[in-house]
Amino acid sequence: MKRLVTLAVLGLLLAPAAYAETAWGTVNSASANTLNVNITNPQKNIPASLTITVDENVKVKGAPSAADLKSGDNVKLNLKEDNGTWVAKSVEKVESIPAGQQSANATAGTGTTNPNANANY
Repeated sequence: MKRLVTLAVLGLLLAPAAYAETAWGTVNSASANTLNVNITNPQKNIPASLTITVDENVKVKGAPSAADLKSGDNVKLNLKEDNGTWVAKSVEKVESIPAGQQSANATAGTGTTNPNANANY
């Protein structure tokens, strides 16, 4: 019995922390404790537009604080969903969003999501 209790406690200690998601996006608006971001690489569990809570202890790499981010700034986010609220674990201001992290439906430079829009028929 003692061995079973020890294994159970060990299992709880080694269980991973809450799963965090990495997302890339463009800031719509920012305040000291929230970011509204258009996500450029939406995933099945991350919507294309998010309001994200930024805890006062979260450091924003590349800016003094979340409030200093401007509309149009590109960001890399490490997020966790907590009871329906998206919470930033880390925020990094980046110069540009890598091509591999942009929506597969977007066609660069055409302003459209239709890859055949500029085709000559």
